[in-house]
Amino acid sequence: MSTGMDLLFERYALGVMDKQRRLASIVGDDVGRLDLDGGVVRFDGAGVALPMQWVGSESSNGETWVWAWAQHDPGVPTRLLRAAETLHRHGQRHRVAELIAAELPLADVDTQRLAVVATGVVGASAHCRCVRPHGAAHTLLVDATIDAQPGFTAVTFATDLADLIGRCPFNHRHAIDAYLAARRVTPRVGGGDPHAGECVFQLAPGDDEVRLVYGGDDRVTDMYCQPPGACRELIGAASGRPWWKFW
Repeated sequence: MSTGMDLLFERYALGVMDKQRRLASIVGDDVGRLDLDGGVVRFDGAGVALPMQWVGSESSNGETWVWAWAQHDPGVPTRLLRAAETLHRHGQRHRVAELIAAELPLADVDTQRLAVVATGVVGASAHCRCVRPHGAAHTLLVDATIDAQPGFTAVTFATDLADLIGRCPFNHRHAIDAYLAARRVTPRVGGGDPHAGECVFQLAPGDDEVRLVYGGDDRVTDMYCQPPGACRELIGAASGRPWWKFW
């Protein structure tokens, strides 16, 4: 992927994972079903229908990703393409190649990254992949019910960060700093190396504190979740067994 796309992914990755947690608190593991006529994604098991925007499709026949603004499908109401058009304009304005091209080979792109970037740029509540004949539709959900759900706790933040680190390359510090800034959380930091050191933060009053240890190149090497105040004296000192350790 292009540098522009990588930077967008780092800016939005953890925030979108937080959004997906909020969606899951409503629909659980239910699979979304696309309802174009209603302009919603229906989660039949949960008895929920959520307003959606169609942003792109995977085609198993052509092995391609096609942005919704480029599909010219008369069966899709134009009101459901506004988010896709916003993404296209953003790509043109900031010269992000993947957002400008009408089609992308599936072999060259990570559709989950595309979904994360789409959710973040548009400011949607969450995203949902809906299986269709010969492929899948990727949608953005915009609904205040999702937004009102509780966000990350220390443990779910650590769990999802560990999962993200294990799945794909990205600048850990950039992604974490972007998420904390969006949540208006100011971490306590230690260490003089701009690419190493430690930080401690609390995502919600009364929740555990998260302590992250950075090695070189902005990579998280250790992660701790501890009761409030327990991390106060830990910056620059050993503190027992980490929640996760990365090599």
